[in-house]
Amino acid sequence: MLLVLFLIAGCFSGVETEVIEKVAEAPAGAATVTLPDSAAVDKVEGKKVVEIEKKDELDDRIDGSLDFMTGAVVTGLSDIDPRIAELVEKTNKNKEMRYYLSQSPDIHIKSQVFVKGNRMKIILPEPSAFVRGNYYNVVYLDTQTKEAVGYCEDLKRCNDLNKRFEDIDYDYYYQLTPRDWALFFDDAEFMGTETMFNRDVTQLKFTKAGKTYKIWLYNFHGLAAKVVEDAESANPNLIFFELISNHVSDTQVEHQFVDY
Repeated sequence: MLLVLFLIAGCFSGVETEVIEKVAEAPAGAATVTLPDSAAVDKVEGKKVVEIEKKDELDDRIDGSLDFMTGAVVTGLSDIDPRIAELVEKTNKNKEMRYYLSQSPDIHIKSQVFVKGNRMKIILPEPSAFVRGNYYNVVYLDTQTKEAVGYCEDLKRCNDLNKRFEDIDYDYYYQLTPRDWALFFDDAEFMGTETMFNRDVTQLKFTKAGKTYKIWLYNFHGLAAKVVEDAESANPNLIFFELISNHVSDTQVEHQFVDY
């Protein structure tokens, strides 16, 4: 099953931390996949054949490393493990998310990311040094227009909270979201379940563009919790997504201007 991503976006800082997922998993053994009326489901050697509505196709543009992707889900008719199909169905329902992002080699340095629709907000890690008046700690991205703008939203470090930084490199700040990664594979092998960030996750393994990937998906939401890119190389890239909430408000994805 070819799955190519939906990129979504949205974000904001300084809002209360509400953890939406308070219960762990759906009951064990509930492995049915809910499909649209137009989808066809048949049994094929113990697997399910799942047909999902085909949308605009998107070029992956993988050139030795992941490029930046937006677009829609694609796909045709394919065999898929029902356990994986169930996770993918959950993935497709997530249009909003808030999470901490960290990746190697600095896996202890975290950004906070908000995603809603085509809007994304990234609260950057706090630097040890900064230049007052020329410093921003929040970046807003629009994944449709590929625009990025920065603001300083830290009263301790900014004199002007409304100053707009427009010379921002979109490609530098954009990262695939947990939803993007969960829809990234063409075909995957089920590797088992375990616990991560105090939640149950499912590990999958797949190969794409000559690279081996390992990905852990939250069982409850179908979103990525961890990705190991180029897993068989000497220096694989590790990415962690610690999910905070799957609900994001409009105010969390828009800079709030101050009336001085």
